[in-house]
Amino acid sequence: MTAQDAPAREALKPCPFCGGEAALWEAVHGDEGVEVRIDCVKCHATIYERTDLEALAAWNARAEQEATANELASVARAGYEAWTAPGFPAVEFADALRELGLRIVRSGT
Repeated sequence: MTAQDAPAREALKPCPFCGGEAALWEAVHGDEGVEVRIDCVKCHATIYERTDLEALAAWNARAEQEATANELASVARAGYEAWTAPGFPAVEFADALRELGLRIVRSGT
């Protein structure tokens, strides 16, 4: 496939958390394949996917989501309860986020 035949890559949208510039990184991990990461250069929010097209779609979709204050407050309460409960219910918490159409991301300090 030539560069002309390759599908056009969608432009990265600003960080959905702080509006900062995003950067796409690809890392090859031997037999494990390629890992694609998109980071915000300002707040360090990060998303990981298997391909650059999946990463772009996931990053840009998050930028388009509009959660209500009540949904965000509900997620914050669930997160606090999950983190402070003995036997952290990670699966249930992740399922609750998915039901709201949200994804788990890492944010650096």
